Amino acid sequence: MVKAQKGSVVVSAADGRLRLRWSGRDAQGRGKRYTLAFGAVNATNRLAAERLAREGSVSDVLFEVR
Repeated sequence: MVKAQKGSVVVSAADGRLRLRWSGRDAQGRGKRYTLAFGAVNATNRLAAERLAREGSVSDVLFEVR
């Protein structure tokens, strides 16, 4: 497995499911790895997951502070 660049989102498949993985910082500034289950492995889900990963705004969308 190749190490991903800092700040990137990686799409991977495990046990027949897609997942997005990325690293970030928590509220206390500690490094943390995040995983988002994306659904069954199929062409539609893979395209959607790759598009979301390319945009690179996964953590901004999921952890939006209001």
